[in-house]
Amino acid sequence: MGVYKKAIITDAGEALRARAVAGEANMQFSCAKTSTYVYPEGADLTKLTDLQEIRQTVVPSNVQITNDTLISVRSLFGNEQISEAYLIQNVGVYATDGENEILFAVCQAITPDQMPAYDGVAPSSFIYNVQLTVSQAAQISLVVNTAGTATTQDVLELEQKKVNGNGGDISETVIAATEKSQAEYPVPAAGDSAKTILGKVQKFFGDLRNWMTGVCLLGQIVNNCVTDNAKLPLSAAQGKVLMDLYNVLNTKSQKRKHIVAIETATVALSPQLSNPNIKNGCLIAGEFIDLAASFPEHNSIVPIPFLIATGWFHGGVEIRTISKNSITVRLLNGTDKDSGGYASFKLLFFE
Repeated sequence: MGVYKKAIITDAGEALRARAVAGEANMQFSCAKTSTYVYPEGADLTKLTDLQEIRQTVVPSNVQITNDTLISVRSLFGNEQISEAYLIQNVGVYATDGENEILFAVCQAITPDQMPAYDGVAPSSFIYNVQLTVSQAAQISLVVNTAGTATTQDVLELEQKKVNGNGGDISETVIAATEKSQAEYPVPAAGDSAKTILGKVQKFFGDLRNWMTGVCLLGQIVNNCVTDNAKLPLSAAQGKVLMDLYNVLNTKSQKRKHIVAIETATVALSPQLSNPNIKNGCLIAGEFIDLAASFPEHNSIVPIPFLIATGWFHGGVEIRTISKNSITVRLLNGTDKDSGGYASFKLLFFE
């Protein structure tokens, strides 16, 4: 997994941003490009007007204004048209005002990703989320290009926002009417619709409010150590307990876990594997194989694995076991074709 520096906005990008904020132009992120050129250390990337040694050009799949200072541009680069592997030294984001296209920002590699040549079996791809820090982002007038290829992450984000009769995210949904409940102190149940749940909640609190009229509750006794209301009672012992708990919580909150090490582990099929389920470096259709990869040990900590890249598109990837210095992964071919593949994991060691 490559590592890239923070995106640098070019002088031309800053000028277009200022025009968009002022309402003088509608800005559209038109494309993203990869480059194999290694710019010298200390090079002033703000002066660039185009990348050198460009290898691939794609239309961004998703552009979002995250907040008033951040724009996120997501692009997917696949290797289906790549006949020779290359190192992705730079990722450039281009923008247009409807007439002229300019290099808006550049991400320079610290450790570049390698785009593999397409082997005709399992295509690979890299998804780059370029975070652009700009002032007054919320005031920029953006035009969205719908020609981009949707990534898996784009589809998942849309699916999470989907609302239907069987579920979905209703956090921003406006409920036009409620279904009035006749029960006393009704409680929402599994399978209730949103309007039924809201109706039960309204009825429950209405019943509770009626019951509380003229009632003095034990809950009115103050249970903190800072009140100055002489009319409210507080047990001195309870006040001491609460203060002790506060001190303990405050101490524990300062003892946070942190990452002490990061490693990468990769398993891959190859012709050198000796296994009856492997033929010419490919996994036979309908079969599976368990592969192990080792990594350096760090204080006997068992790491947390994250799948970061895979060329396995004809089956599945399953983590079988993981220890302080090795991981075993099962590659499954659930199709009717023999297929090759690999899976790479980022391992985080917490302490």
